[in-house]
Amino acid sequence: MAINFIEEAVTETNNKRPANEPIDIIIPLLDRPELRSIQLKCLNSVKENTTVSHTLTIVISDVKDIQWLKDWANDYPTTCTPKDVKIIEKPERVGLNQAINIGVRDTDNEYICILCGDIKVYKHWLKLMRETLEIDSKLFGWVSGTLIEDEELENPSPEQPFVRLIPFNLSMSLLTRTSFLKLGTMDTEFDKGNSFEDDDLFMRYYMAGYRPHGCSEAIGIHLGPQSSFKSTFSEEERAMRYFRNSSRFYKKWMLWSANLGNLPFIQLFADRYDWMRYHAEGSIVDIGCAGGMTFGDKATNVDVDKYDCPNFVRSKAEELPFPDNNFDTACLGDVLEHVKDPVVVIREARRVARRQVLISVPRENDDKIILKKDKPDLYEKEYDHWIRDNKPKDVTNDDEFPHLLHRRIYRHKLLIDQLKEAGFTKFEIRPVIKRYYQGYFVRAIC
Repeated sequence: MAINFIEEAVTETNNKRPANEPIDIIIPLLDRPELRSIQLKCLNSVKENTTVSHTLTIVISDVKDIQWLKDWANDYPTTCTPKDVKIIEKPERVGLNQAINIGVRDTDNEYICILCGDIKVYKHWLKLMRETLEIDSKLFGWVSGTLIEDEELENPSPEQPFVRLIPFNLSMSLLTRTSFLKLGTMDTEFDKGNSFEDDDLFMRYYMAGYRPHGCSEAIGIHLGPQSSFKSTFSEEERAMRYFRNSSRFYKKWMLWSANLGNLPFIQLFADRYDWMRYHAEGSIVDIGCAGGMTFGDKATNVDVDKYDCPNFVRSKAEELPFPDNNFDTACLGDVLEHVKDPVVVIREARRVARRQVLISVPRENDDKIILKKDKPDLYEKEYDHWIRDNKPKDVTNDDEFPHLLHRRIYRHKLLIDQLKEAGFTKFEIRPVIKRYYQGYFVRAIC
């Protein structure tokens, strides 16, 4: 059974939170001596790298001796709000889902951060997730950082190749309290087994109309995958508990997995659009915005098709209705492969930008795109998929070859030639080979 992407998304008006409103960080821990070194790496990384106002609630279960944790909490920076870390002790073992629910009930701010005790975070991790969530918190509801499983990396970044990449997860997430409580919090039945609690939560978010997103710039290292679980149960018991949860998930959703990370809106926003958000400066025009989800109300959103999004201007990319040097940054996110004359579009973006033009183009497999009229079934299928995923209110079709489909395959030399022809002399082209996106990111200086 496939997920139906045609369902309508939540359309409530987005309300941003005050910049100084704390984020409630909830960290569930299990009191095990063999887990302590990993847990301290997690806690110390939060202490050193959290740059936004926050509260910290640690829910620790199966408690025997946690003096080490109390000593750690006494040294927590006074920049935290409140100054003291709150520790909730549970003498019995509670599962991950119940621990999260306990932490949520004991806090009250609108933004909730869930961070598992085997995750090491890096600078600005929470700030970056907050910025992504606030593009449209009422639509997204839930934003996830990117986890990698390679503890040897000292300074990970989204550009590095990783041993294993987890682009969407519950272990390092930022959610709105409104959405989480609306869905009934975590399903504690999944505590009786192993895994699938994040798949279940995602399905509930999606079916309620939310569109969770990834944030590839917020990086965390997964120090000990399933460490708490492995320290408690034998291999045979773990297999049985995994089977129990997979069966429960299937009975509930008629799916064996939500296949997190392989969903169109998670792929796009965790890769190319997130890169643009990270590098855009000053006033922004997003040319070919396709719904305006890259920047939301932080940009002037332009598209030849009609969309219901903030600050929207309907216009062709070749003839922008703005004066010269009107914006600091002009963005062309996966636009050039769609247009008839990309040099004209690049030149026009350069005209309206004072400082820089940011460009992304995909490098598709040779046998994948360049959809031609001699393959009508594939042609119509891809066209319908584009309409389904982007939901334009009205589509402009004034060309024999619809602009919604790709006209060309980009390679490094073609991109250089077009940038030079458009008048750029200073630009950086970065090849990108990620799990879900292969192409080029370009920063061209005006």
